[in-house]
Order: sequence, then C-alpha cells, then structure tokens
Amino acid sequence: MSTILCAGPCRPEAHGGPRQAMPGYAICDICEERCWENLHWLADHWPDLEAMLSSSGSHGPDGMPHAKSEATGISLNDAVAELRRTITDTLRYWTHVVLDENAGFNGPKDDAVSMARYLARHAKRITRHHDEAVAAALPIDVSDMRRQMYRRAFPSGARLYIPEPEIPCAEHTVSDTG
Repeated sequence: MSTILCAGPCRPEAHGGPRQAMPGYAICDICEERCWENLHWLADHWPDLEAMLSSSGSHGPDGMPHAKSEATGISLNDAVAELRRTITDTLRYWTHVVLDENAGFNGPKDDAVSMARYLARHAKRITRHHDEAVAAALPIDVSDMRRQMYRRAFPSGARLYIPEPEIPCAEHTVSDTG
C-alpha cells in the first residue's frame, strides 16, 4: 500500500513536507485544522482590512496611493478594494459549493465575515470531499487569502482596528487578577 501525501498547502519538501494525508482523504489533519483557523482569522480581521480601504490623505497608512472618488470625494485604496472583492467572491464561490451539494442547508448573509464563519463550520465537509481537487483547493485558497489579506491589512505589522475589550463576568473582579 502506498502513502498518499497531502495535496493541501502543506510544508514544502525543504522542511520535511508534505505530510501524509489522512487515510482516505486528500489532505493531512494539520492542513484541515489550519483551513478552519484561517477562515476564522479572515472573519476576525476583516475590520482591519476595511480600515485600510480609506484614508483622509492621498496616501494611506500602507503608503499606497489612494484614488479620490469624484462622486463621493473619498480617497480609496484600489489594491485593498480589489482584494476585498476577490476575497468576497472566493468565499461566495465556496459557500455555493457547500449549498449546492447540501440541499436544505441555509446559507449565510452575503458578507465576507458571515461567509467565512459559515465555511469554517463546514470546512470538514469540503476538506473531506470525495473529489480530491475540491478537497485540496479550499485550504489552498484560504491560505492564499489570509497571506494576501495580512499583507494589505498590516503593512507595518501593527493592527489598526482594536476590538473593544470584553467586560469581565460577575465572578471575577479586577482585584482577582492582581
């Protein structure tokens, strides 16, 4: 019996990869888990990408020139706008793959955050698909989207959008933590 190697975005050969695929599937368990994590990362950091979309000057915090819309007068980062469109279209495609193969499933709202969370819930359904090309394509697409989004959302490495802190529950007080 031969060993099936992972067809997903696994480790390169230079680093000991690719790993062995899960028995009966096209990708390894690590790539499957990373696909789930990356989908949640896309949803969690979507506001950071949106923060890079506009700025008040002719150049944004990423140093990229922004075109000023004649209709609205708002400066927009065309590269970020195109990336948002590409990511949304890719998430929409994969959402339809799930919906087409699973009649009766309710789809998410048509926004990137909802679609990324929906796909995370159904990631195993796709990564364990009977068609190896389909099973390997989602983790590869998601890995590429995360890499591109990171480059645009965090050009200096710093996070621009900071979510509001969670309110501690009644069982814990500030004095409990020291």
